[in-house]
Amino acid sequence: MPSETYQPQVIVLNAGYAQWIDLGPILMGPHGVLSVHRAAPSAQLIATHMEAINHCVLSRADLAAFAKKEGFAQRLLIPADGERISI
Repeated sequence: MPSETYQPQVIVLNAGYAQWIDLGPILMGPHGVLSVHRAAPSAQLIATHMEAINHCVLSRADLAAFAKKEGFAQRLLIPADGERISI
């Protein structure tokens, strides 16, 4: 498991859950973000690509609600368009 070898402090995730009709998801969805959190529970997660293009079906609000429900909202940053985050 990667978290046993590496212990990242920050992980940036492409989490817009973009979909292709023939291929299915090509970007991480909410359960993928949760899996990363579980693999690296001490890491600060930064989720990007929500609402970036029309086939990114995961909204910022939906991911934030999912993270709150699953108990990792304090470890997840979801920047607004144009927002800068210093790490």
